[in-house]
Amino acid sequence: MGGAAALSAALYAYVFSLPKALTGAHGYDDGVLLAASLRLVHGVLPYRDFTFLHPPGLPLLMAPVAVIGTVVGQPVALVIARLLTALASVGVVAGGTLLARSRGRTAMIVTGLLLACFPLTYLAGQSLTLEPWTALFCLIGALAAFEFDGAPTRSPRRLRLAGFALGIACTIKLWALLPAVALLFAVRVSRGRRRGDRPERRIGAALLVGVAVPLLPFLLLAPGRLVHDVITTQLVRDSLGTPVGERLRFVLGLGGGPSGLHVSAGVAVGLLLAVALAAGAVYRAGRNTAQDWFLLASTVLTVTALCFSSSFYAHYGYAPGVFLGLLVGALVGRAVRRVDSELVRGGGMAALVITAVLVVPQVCTTVRGYLGGATDPGPRLAAAIEPGSCVLSDDPARLITADRFGAGAACPILVDPFGSWLAADPAHEPSPSNPTPPEAISRAWLEGMQRADYLLQVAERSTFVPWTPEVTDYFESHYVLVDNSPGAFLYFHVAQPAQLAGARDALKNLPAHVAAERLVYLGIAAQRGNAVDLAAEAYRTAAGIDPADPFPHYDLGTIHQAAGRADAAAAEYHEALRLDPKMAKALHNLGALTESTDRAAAAQYYAQARQIDPTLGQAAPDRTAQDAPGAGQTQPGH
Repeated sequence: MGGAAALSAALYAYVFSLPKALTGAHGYDDGVLLAASLRLVHGVLPYRDFTFLHPPGLPLLMAPVAVIGTVVGQPVALVIARLLTALASVGVVAGGTLLARSRGRTAMIVTGLLLACFPLTYLAGQSLTLEPWTALFCLIGALAAFEFDGAPTRSPRRLRLAGFALGIACTIKLWALLPAVALLFAVRVSRGRRRGDRPERRIGAALLVGVAVPLLPFLLLAPGRLVHDVITTQLVRDSLGTPVGERLRFVLGLGGGPSGLHVSAGVAVGLLLAVALAAGAVYRAGRNTAQDWFLLASTVLTVTALCFSSSFYAHYGYAPGVFLGLLVGALVGRAVRRVDSELVRGGGMAALVITAVLVVPQVCTTVRGYLGGATDPGPRLAAAIEPGSCVLSDDPARLITADRFGAGAACPILVDPFGSWLAADPAHEPSPSNPTPPEAISRAWLEGMQRADYLLQVAERSTFVPWTPEVTDYFESHYVLVDNSPGAFLYFHVAQPAQLAGARDALKNLPAHVAAERLVYLGIAAQRGNAVDLAAEAYRTAAGIDPADPFPHYDLGTIHQAAGRADAAAAEYHEALRLDPKMAKALHNLGALTESTDRAAAAQYYAQARQIDPTLGQAAPDRTAQDAPGAGQTQPGH
């Protein structure tokens, strides 16, 4: 047990030694789960106040970590949560090895090596996820339920502990109901025949208590939302289907990632069929304990459920893979006990150790490939975002790494953008090809953009944001990009002209010409949306940042011209031409301004503009302004 756990701990030490693995952003679920805990400790509750697609168990478990985060910083809380999850995963390796003790030393060694060398152990446990914690509490329940020989314990205290642990597991992820059913089945079919000897009843009662204690407060506050988020959405959600063979490859630890641990889907199915045939032979030939039936039932139920679940991600294969490893270890242990030859047993152990030595480097390669895209935008975002600001984001993890996840009631309450979309429209996951995003999600994002101080996205146009015309128009006319790095695009919210001073401060770390250009684009979008005052102030601010840029003066001239302020417009156009004498559009618009008062000067402006850019409209001296093609029209900006 100790050797397998030590090997797993060493592999986790390697995982967290990789760049950005411990402190950076390399996933989505960890941010959502820790963000839910941060909201929870501030009195903002899942289901009642925000969408959360999982039971409340893990946010409750992480509540002390969230409290620590409010004192020492959210990045520290994220690191602690990751280390604790890795510890839970190592606990699964140790617990699984200990559970195999009823089938001998060989079973323990095989089980320990299978769990310690399982690639998904490290993909699921490298950050805060549901699966390691669910598996850990399931194994705690199993260890409490069975004696050393695999028979059900007669201790009422241990039976109650078994049920309670499984109940807690169910409040972390509903998937734990399957091992719970398997345990009740195994204890029921293997219990003694004495009257009153019904250990399954004690387990069942304690299981209900374990479920009710964490779940009941949320169920009383928001029963409909909880059922909709946790059960209905998960059952009816529709996502891109993953073939069964591909899912089974992950359960076996032989699929995904850039490692050499690759087999075809057909080989994966064949391997599982071989395990099934071996299980059939061993179970028919020997005396089966309650623990044996539990391992078989848990494996069958969890692997089957994974094959038919409506959605699939790589780490979903972790928990079924754990039970498959437990079953295989028990089968090998039972088979080896029938072999009397020490030479055969020794050769088998040597082959197993050699296999583990060969597999460990491949596990490291898999993890290295998975975490290769990890980034740590936290320090840069922390420098760019004013403390205490409200930030709307499509990925809470990036805000947590910067200690800028706003947990106050004044900030937009959006913990899980993906889950919120899915809860509103389970039939369609967020996708740029979805032309009709849910109205509730569009409204939530629009209101969030109107209230936030900053917007952070993992891309310039996040898939999780419903880019309806209303959302797009508000975003383009009120947000300016102030910082961007791989996976982190930060925008400053300018709700009114007075807030442009804040935008200027937010842009101070950028080169002057870049900062001015971004404000000009904000002004153009605002002008297009009839926010003329905001647009004019954006152009003035841009001109102050980069006095050598002609475009702010040109665009400010178009505002004056549209408002009938000819002198002010002409002054801005002349300033733009001073900075760039070949700005054809400024010449053209000067022609339009002077045509009614000095047709000769207007014709000269038009001629100069056509000489620079022949595509601009032409004006005939003997026509009126209304008749001249292109004359009298203000040429747009960029």
